[in-house]
Amino acid sequence: MAYSSQNTVDYFKAYQNYFWRWAEHGQVIEFANQKTICYRKDLSNILKELPNTTSLSLGTILLILCACKDDWETGYNAKQTLLDISYSLMDASSTIDDPDHELKIQAYQFLCIVNQLPYQYRSEMNRVLLLQSIFDALSVKGYHMGLLPLLKEFNSGEMDEDIFGEQAILKQINVVQDLAPLAAALSVFKDVESLVLKQRTGLTALPIPINIPQPEPVGKDLLAELENDKKTNTVSQLARKIMAALSIPMYLNSNNEQSLGGISDIANKGTYDKLLLSELAQDDLLLSARLANNEALFLKRETAPNHQVQQLGIIIDSTLKMWGSARIFAVAAALAFRESKEKNQQLKVWSLGGKHLSIAELETKKDTETLLEKMDPALHCGETLVKAFATHAEKNGRYILITSAHFLKDAAPAPYFLKIRDQLNYLITISASGHLQMIRFSKNQSKLIREAHIDLSDLVAHTHQKKIKQINQADLPAVLYEPEFPLYYPTSKIRLNFGNVCMLANSTAIGISIDSRLLFWPDKNLGAKELAVQLTRGQYCFGEMENTIFIMLIPENNKAIEIYRIDAKTLSHSVTEITIPHKAATDLQFIRPYFYFKSKTQLSIIDPRNGAVITSNNSINELISRQESVSRVFQSQLKRHLNNGYSTINSVKNIHVNTAGIIFSDKKEFLLVNDKFYWKDNQKSTVNWLASPSQYILKVDHLPFIRFTKFTWKNGSTATMDSRGILHLKSSNPHIPEIGIIMIVNQPTACWSADGQVSGSTYFTGSASAGKLKPSAFYEKYIQAFIDGLK
Repeated sequence: MAYSSQNTVDYFKAYQNYFWRWAEHGQVIEFANQKTICYRKDLSNILKELPNTTSLSLGTILLILCACKDDWETGYNAKQTLLDISYSLMDASSTIDDPDHELKIQAYQFLCIVNQLPYQYRSEMNRVLLLQSIFDALSVKGYHMGLLPLLKEFNSGEMDEDIFGEQAILKQINVVQDLAPLAAALSVFKDVESLVLKQRTGLTALPIPINIPQPEPVGKDLLAELENDKKTNTVSQLARKIMAALSIPMYLNSNNEQSLGGISDIANKGTYDKLLLSELAQDDLLLSARLANNEALFLKRETAPNHQVQQLGIIIDSTLKMWGSARIFAVAAALAFRESKEKNQQLKVWSLGGKHLSIAELETKKDTETLLEKMDPALHCGETLVKAFATHAEKNGRYILITSAHFLKDAAPAPYFLKIRDQLNYLITISASGHLQMIRFSKNQSKLIREAHIDLSDLVAHTHQKKIKQINQADLPAVLYEPEFPLYYPTSKIRLNFGNVCMLANSTAIGISIDSRLLFWPDKNLGAKELAVQLTRGQYCFGEMENTIFIMLIPENNKAIEIYRIDAKTLSHSVTEITIPHKAATDLQFIRPYFYFKSKTQLSIIDPRNGAVITSNNSINELISRQESVSRVFQSQLKRHLNNGYSTINSVKNIHVNTAGIIFSDKKEFLLVNDKFYWKDNQKSTVNWLASPSQYILKVDHLPFIRFTKFTWKNGSTATMDSRGILHLKSSNPHIPEIGIIMIVNQPTACWSADGQVSGSTYFTGSASAGKLKPSAFYEKYIQAFIDGLK
């Protein structure tokens, strides 16, 4: 007999007094108690699917197939059968002298783990995967030369007489060969979860998280912190204006001054000597226009990396001529330089008096407030300036002096200034009226490089922008944690009267809803943007000048009047509070450029541009008769602009999913029709539901005027009805992103998912295609996955 044929016989031949044997002329494999393990054809199919290098013996595979059956313990009496296995030269009645007793126990324990697997992992469809997973984890090497040639010869039937003839004598090596892989598997798979993990992922254990070093902490956004405080808001806004007006980032970069290396880029900022030659071919007027509008192109050179630590010294004159508004400009300029400094620059701020010098870090709001308070009654800081450079300046440092516009014209500090002039890089001069000049010093030369005029009164007139509240409440719909709602809102709870909504000059509209939301409609073909929530309830009046929208809000109680100032382009807004009597206010009007209202017999006039209150003895009727009043828009025209024919659903009694997998809201079903999302009436919806969810009212701390009704299914999935016309769906499966559905009828609607995808009607999604899926793809990926999770 050939060597390969002998291997085939050895692999498939049964042993005397063993746990398995061939029956019915080799068509069936039986257990020792005559219970069927599998059929020959079934075994051939299993072995054919296993890798060619599989080294598991037939006995090992048969034991695993036995453990895959639900009744394996009672049907096969497996434990006792394994313990009773004996071979020649061994006393079958003795367990103490059984050298393989521990091996049998371990093999049985692993088989118990296999039997405890969820059925889908040991079913007929997944038995091959189970065997492959075990073999792959063990990495055992060859009991034979591979299954494929053996199986081919076995299926030919040529070796049947030798295989199914007289049974072979059982030896210890045969028992060890069958049970050792199972005992080894027990050391790898200690529980059901680890074996399931191997089948699902190919891993025997979850990977250990990589210890990723934490990035260096990013410095505080000091300007944002200052902007959120009424006391320092003006300084923060002024710093941003100075930064832009003087082009500080460009001039503070020391590498820009060195023409090292080749050309790396083309930019719209730079010095005139780096203008593209093509720009110089323009006529003077066109070139001036391109420079003014930042359209001119400049060459940007490669710069050598600079890792050397460098001191950036900002020197602020705190003497008498720098008191008042000049002091605010000086500190704002220091903040502008702080924001623009390079990573290798260490900031030091020197505040100079007549005799005294103080050094600050300017890293916190407290540092800023302290710097604003530094004032010295001396006439100039010349002596202290020289002392500061002598004791604190470094050779490779960069230094900026911020002082009054009179400094260079004053003879008293001139001798002192000449002593430090060569060490100074920039001089910023400030006048009380807001005129700034930036002068650069280099090689005994000085050059005026930037000049700007900033009106401080415009900034003081606005108070701080209302900051976004930090939401600490947990388990809310995901979209409530987003800085901006990703879709346009449906028009909802709007009273179409002059005191609640206003049509603007550029065919946009703005209004305040019954639930105290400030809404803006940018176009009649789009829904609304929510600019603010939880507005104070009271009376409202709208006004518009140039690119600014104004709203006067007179509260119901005795709180201060609020003037909202909204940028019509960016939609950013700020609020000014004005404390004047307003009890029983009537006749609210906006007659350019003022707001008017009557309180008892007094007429009050407010300039919304700066919050100034103007006294007048005229009656409001006289003023209206002499001024052109704001035109009123008919309700029908306004309604067509705010709503394209849909009705918004603000509340529901029940949310269900029927057995056909369709979401119902009361008597309306959510459908995909012609690749569009719709909520359709279905009065015949008395069908079988999946388990009904429980419901309760969810209170959201930062949205007290919005009603949220939360429905919870038994598996933990939730649906939250938002009274603004949104249904939030959250699956118990964390891998399915949260979904938002706009609740309207009579028109196509739209959806959003927490991973940034939107889909549906452009009225709610806008025209941008980025992050937008076709409704059919969105429904299959997100909504159908949510529904399937409930079944």
